[in-house]
Amino acid sequence: MPCTQFPPDAAERYAAGTMAEPERSAFEDHFFDCETCFAGVQAAQALAAALHHNRTTPGATVRGAARSPRPWLALAAVLVLAVAAVALWRASAAREPEPQTTASLPAEAPPAATPVEPVDPPAPPAAPSPAPDSAATPPSERRALIAQLALFTPPVYLRLPSRGAPTDADAVDAALAGYSDRQYDRVAAALTRLLPTLTGEPASRAAFYLGIVELLRGRVAEGQAALVQAVQADVPPYSDEAHFYLAKAALAAGNEAVAHDELTMAINAEAGPEGEAARMLAQLSRR
Repeated sequence: MPCTQFPPDAAERYAAGTMAEPERSAFEDHFFDCETCFAGVQAAQALAAALHHNRTTPGATVRGAARSPRPWLALAAVLVLAVAAVALWRASAAREPEPQTTASLPAEAPPAATPVEPVDPPAPPAAPSPAPDSAATPPSERRALIAQLALFTPPVYLRLPSRGAPTDADAVDAALAGYSDRQYDRVAAALTRLLPTLTGEPASRAAFYLGIVELLRGRVAEGQAALVQAVQADVPPYSDEAHFYLAKAALAAGNEAVAHDELTMAINAEAGPEGEAARMLAQLSRR
């Protein structure tokens, strides 16, 4: 049924990255529980990816280093929140404590008929324990937040046509042929075989996308190793963008300290979807 809390174009504006704060934060909190808006975000993202592929002109040629490398790495605008993360978030919501009943006290006994010996006065009651910090996030909610932040939309890979004899760049393109179809096992095997034979930009590109597909396959350690190799190659944009996904890998491994450092480097390098690293760092810093 239609959503009555946000306008019909909210999902499109959110996916395009044109929704300003604080509406963006409110919408993120809302579509955790709204099936209509969640489906709208998914549809908008799929359409954006398809349009991005269609904008590639057949026969175009990349000339030298004067052209900015960032169009090679058109990253998606937002995270896709998995149904499992939504369920975990709902399950972690605080539950109201059950009302407690107070046992009735026995009636006071009548005074004794014989004199009662005096007794020492009772000791003063112990000081009450300090109340827990009500502002601290419950562990279950913290775990749900980290699981949510670890999710990501795979960056788009655009194959740029070339002319002349086959090159290492063409070999990387061939290895990534199944990437857009989510054939991640096949792509990972092809890149793993190819990577030791490459140098320069093709090696950095292959290492970066190998890291992405390994994370998508749930192989966090292997994904981290490949992304670190892309950083060490020091070939932009892959060496910069790798920091954003290294932060995702660190969160998947439960290492918040490393994620904090990688997000800081991603912000300095302007890596990842626009503004996403800063938003993630702000959420991660909350306690």
